[in-house]
Amino acid sequence: MADRINVLWVSKTAPYDNVPHAGGKVHNYYLKALHADPRFDVRLVTFADSLFYREANDDLSGYGIEHEIIEHKTEGLAHALWAGLNMETRLNPWNRYGGLTYNFEAFKALSAIRAIAGSGYAPDIVILHWTQMGLLVDKVRAIFPGARFVLIEEDVAYQGAERAADISGSSFLRGRAATLKKAELAALGDADLVILNNRKDLALVRGEGVKTDFWVWCPYYQSLLGSERAYDGRREIVFYGAMRRRENWSAALWFLDEVFPSLEGDGYRFTVVGANPPEQLTSRVREGVTFTGFVDSVEPYFARALCLVAPLSMGAGIKVKVLEAMSAGLPVLTNDIGIEGIPAENGVSYLHCEAPSDYSSSITALANNPGLRDRVSCAARGLMRGSFSFEADAKAFPNRVFALAVGI
Repeated sequence: MADRINVLWVSKTAPYDNVPHAGGKVHNYYLKALHADPRFDVRLVTFADSLFYREANDDLSGYGIEHEIIEHKTEGLAHALWAGLNMETRLNPWNRYGGLTYNFEAFKALSAIRAIAGSGYAPDIVILHWTQMGLLVDKVRAIFPGARFVLIEEDVAYQGAERAADISGSSFLRGRAATLKKAELAALGDADLVILNNRKDLALVRGEGVKTDFWVWCPYYQSLLGSERAYDGRREIVFYGAMRRRENWSAALWFLDEVFPSLEGDGYRFTVVGANPPEQLTSRVREGVTFTGFVDSVEPYFARALCLVAPLSMGAGIKVKVLEAMSAGLPVLTNDIGIEGIPAENGVSYLHCEAPSDYSSSITALANNPGLRDRVSCAARGLMRGSFSFEADAKAFPNRVFALAVGI
């Protein structure tokens, strides 16, 4: 081993300080925590589409992080070529990755890694971030057999695939979810260390017999613990998320169709905060319904709103939007999927809702009961202070990697 530990970090999406999505924020925070430790020499291979390529490149160069960004063209001949080749990923029922890792991602990532190996570079640690990259662990290990491997899972991908298959009733999607589960569990078993965002995911994969060493860290989130609640009695209900993701826009659409009509006559407003809401949502705009698109900060929306709703039916893993709302003291109304991985107590630090009537009655109770609002707000912030410190885990993370590298 050289004086500094060589870390090759391979990720699905490029990190940068203004990255808008939750997984990107986690990646950006912990990558830069490791880079700041003088014991490590961090090198990054990652992806970005044309819209974000320059911003990510400038950011990483500014921090002095050696990197290669594989640009995913969003138009032109290169885009058309890879879109065609990726159709196999979408349509082949026997795709070895269950349709999760696209041909473009696998080919480009492995080509870049082989080129790095050909230059004589030999990492002590390889970090594969997101399941899409983790599924390549056997191929990357063949390139660097002497390295130790860390897999970072933003969520357990096969659980999300199973939920989507159950909703659709598609036998094709069920088969793909089964293939993905087998591949993902095998990849986790092939790692030397797996990092997860919550203990629910740990119990899930442990229950499947994976014996790898695991560490659960706190995902990075925009902490609003120091912000002031500015609730002034307005009946504003907020939904927040990256709105091009189906699990988000379908949840907002469900609320609009199933819950909001029962509240409209009483002065309530529904505000959907997040970039790229699809036409399925924006076509429903009307008096009392607002789509903000991208916002620089969600803080003012959280400060003045009555509550946040998260009626999720798809996706997996801990929901950063819920963590951020709770840190702001904004009462959260959500279901089993929305609260998973968060040790919150129903009626204390959040309000549990499943049926439309649960949401409408809880919203009415919050609007009419200042004591309930204050109690839930205070308890939510207390939970966040006591259980979700990413600052402490950012200090522990380099020590974990160091111990793995030197065999402690």
